[in-house]
Amino acid sequence: MEHVDLWYQIAQQKIGLALVLEDDAIFVPFFKEKFLRMIYKAINNRILRINETCVKAKEKSISDDEQTNQNAMIVIGTCVKFYSQYFQRDLSDAPPILSTQKSNSSRCTHAYLLTSCSAQALVDQIHLQKNDFLPSDHMQNHLFRLSPTLQSFWMDPPLAYQGNQVIDLDNVKNYDRQTYK
Repeated sequence: MEHVDLWYQIAQQKIGLALVLEDDAIFVPFFKEKFLRMIYKAINNRILRINETCVKAKEKSISDDEQTNQNAMIVIGTCVKFYSQYFQRDLSDAPPILSTQKSNSSRCTHAYLLTSCSAQALVDQIHLQKNDFLPSDHMQNHLFRLSPTLQSFWMDPPLAYQGNQVIDLDNVKNYDRQTYK
C-alpha cells in the first residue's frame, strides 16, 4: 500500500520526477553520476517529459511506434537477476540501455522513477479496474498492461539491487554475514 500512497502523493503534488526507493535498495558504485547520465539520456530521447502535458488515452490502440510516446516509468533496480532480453549479459563492457517493457513493466519495486503524469496514470488505472491489491510489482505489471498511456523502461545495467538478494558486490566487507549466539 505504501507504493499506492506514493503514487497518489506524486500525482496530487504534481512532483515532476520522483525516485521511489524501498529501504533495502543497494546502489552501484558511482550511482549519482550514472543516475544523472541516465536521466539526461531519457530526457534527450523524449522518454522522460518532465513538466509537460501528460499523454492522454487515444481511442485506437497504440502502435509500436507510439510505445515510447507514453507516460514513463523507469525501473532502475533489479532483483533475482532480471534483465532486458536486449541487454548483453556480460556486465563488464555492456553499454547501458533503456528498453521498453509494456507487458512486464516491473522487475521489482525497490528502485524506480515516476513523473507526475505516470503516477496520475497509475492512479487512473486503479480507479478504472476492479482488482485486489496485489504486491506492488505485480500490481504495476497488471496496471501497465491495461493502460493505454503507461510505458515502462528498464535500465540495464541496473543502478540498484534489492538488498535482501545481494550476496556480495565486489567483495565489500559490509556485506559479510554476521551471526550472533
